[in-house]
Amino acid sequence: MPFVFVFVVPPVLCLLGEVYKSFGFLGVLISLAMIVFFLWLIAFLEMKSNEAAEQYKKNCEMRDDRGT
Repeated sequence: MPFVFVFVVPPVLCLLGEVYKSFGFLGVLISLAMIVFFLWLIAFLEMKSNEAAEQYKKNCEMRDDRGT
């Protein structure tokens, strides 16, 4: 966790500061909204991937139980 605070947070804050200088408050809001959206998308796809893996595992187990 300290790794995140040392190597991730300061560059993100610098980037948001530069976005604020260039585009103002609305630019920062749009940038943050895009970051949140992409993080949500990654989490959503990871969840769906886990569900698909579980479904595939169940199908394989059912196929093995039938003897095919």
